[in-house]
Amino acid sequence: MKDTYKYLRTNIKGLSAYVPGEQPRDSSFIKLNTNENPYPPSKRVISKIKQAVNRDLRLYPDPIFKNLRKRISNIYKIDYNQIIIGNGSDELLDMIMKAFVGKKDKVVCTYPTYNLYKVLSSVYEANLVEIESNEDFQIPIDKLIDANGHVTFLCNPNTPTGIFTDISAIRKLCDNVKGVVVVDEAYVDFARGNCLELIKGYENLIVLRTLSKSFSLAGARIGIGFGSLIPFLYKVKDSYNVNRISLVAAEAALDDILYAEANIKRIINLRSYLTNCLKKLEFQVYPSEANFILIKTRHAYNLYKYLKDKKILVRYFNQRRLKDKLRITIGKKGEMDLLINAIKDYLKGVCDGKD
Repeated sequence: MKDTYKYLRTNIKGLSAYVPGEQPRDSSFIKLNTNENPYPPSKRVISKIKQAVNRDLRLYPDPIFKNLRKRISNIYKIDYNQIIIGNGSDELLDMIMKAFVGKKDKVVCTYPTYNLYKVLSSVYEANLVEIESNEDFQIPIDKLIDANGHVTFLCNPNTPTGIFTDISAIRKLCDNVKGVVVVDEAYVDFARGNCLELIKGYENLIVLRTLSKSFSLAGARIGIGFGSLIPFLYKVKDSYNVNRISLVAAEAALDDILYAEANIKRIINLRSYLTNCLKKLEFQVYPSEANFILIKTRHAYNLYKYLKDKKILVRYFNQRRLKDKLRITIGKKGEMDLLINAIKDYLKGVCDGKD
């Protein structure tokens, strides 16, 4: 075969693409590896989607999401003109790079964090600076400030750690960084605070949200961007970037927000339950404010394989500082109990010398 790599841009040849969590075709797996909500979308969402599957699918969707933006503006008290919708928050991250980052511009993020920031930096040939989180994975805000990026990405709560950065620290970051600050709040509905109020005081701040986690709409791919800089993103977005069905699903989900809030409370309670159970088994569990937890164990990879053999998927990251850790999505109570029992069986095997 001829060398097809010759057609690629030079910076793409050596690029390691973002690798999402495994999505098995076998529905018998318990999926605790991709931070999906264990509960289904509300009945209202399902009903509205079914109604939307009609002759209107021949028509393009609303390119500026008027109805959905009005709902979001009313719920979150953010100006309509400071809101944009993306095909997941991943597309919004790409828009931000298109709009604000030129070749060799400095992009700053923490390590470890969501790996797409690094991938996008490579695609757009930016100068990426990764700031190491502290030993306990807390974010060193002063080091982010010192790096003074053209764009600074901060995932809060962070992934894969679940660590939450206080809003006062993010305010300090916005005060002292000259460039754009992007706070990725994909998991913030499971945390004790958020940055939306800061939008009104900082023109350099963009806050991202998603309906994938707390609203059970990962399959619909709905991301939301907030901020004074949002109008610039409309210059670079695709013409019809969000489909009609997803827009309907998002509107219905927000109209039934009490359903999502009830599920959020259940997940937070189950997060505490799983944390306490694993601590009793003498695992180190990092304090999480997301819909997952991170645990430390010298058995990380072997335990990951053992659980997979038992048809329980958790996330193992074969990368620096994470090789002795597992990220576990919070599932339903029965799934958590099956997980705990499987871990107990594994530990018993270790004690019996089978590992």
